[in-house]
Amino acid sequence: MEGLVKVTNKRPLKGYEKAAVLLGELGPETSKPVLDALKLTRKESRRIRKNIKKLGRYNPNNFNEVNRELSVLTDTINYGKAKGIFNSARAIENSFIKKTETSLKQMANSDPDSIANVLKLWLEK
Repeated sequence: MEGLVKVTNKRPLKGYEKAAVLLGELGPETSKPVLDALKLTRKESRRIRKNIKKLGRYNPNNFNEVNRELSVLTDTINYGKAKGIFNSARAIENSFIKKTETSLKQMANSDPDSIANVLKLWLEK
């Protein structure tokens, strides 16, 4: 069955791992207001930085990394909508990675508290 996409049974990402992926996707400029809105303790900040370092450099040609990124971006949208955090869900309906990434960056720039609220809920798990 060569050529088919491999389905793996990897464990789901934990809250701090998801936060690291999402913040990495948002980039330093966009993540700063989100992090400010989170009001993290030093310990929480260290845990996020540790998870960001653990991710390493992103490789868009690595299926597992792209899949991880897409699942976190999609999870952010779905979780935010399910918890009633995202009011303008219509703007982020399309789950293609570039559109999702752009929409989340726009949301983080205009309303960092909404993204911060999703991260807070993940970090509490």
